[in-house]
Amino acid sequence: AVTVPVTVGGTATPGTDYTLAPTTLSFADGATTATITVTVANDTAAEGAETVVLTLGTPTGGATIGTQA
Repeated sequence: AVTVPVTVGGTATPGTDYTLAPTTLSFADGATTATITVTVANDTAAEGAETVVLTLGTPTGGATIGTQA
């Protein structure tokens, strides 16, 4: 199995503008995909565009992250 930590940045406020789960991706042996769910909050605050930036960290279990397609 392989795990990959995920760090979150951007201009949106976690817990107020969105929730995110999980913050560590887990891949079963042989798997090539995993899912992170970002749920956008339906707040009523007058705000401009905001961003959520997810960055993959260094995987464990001997895996590597390839280049973006």
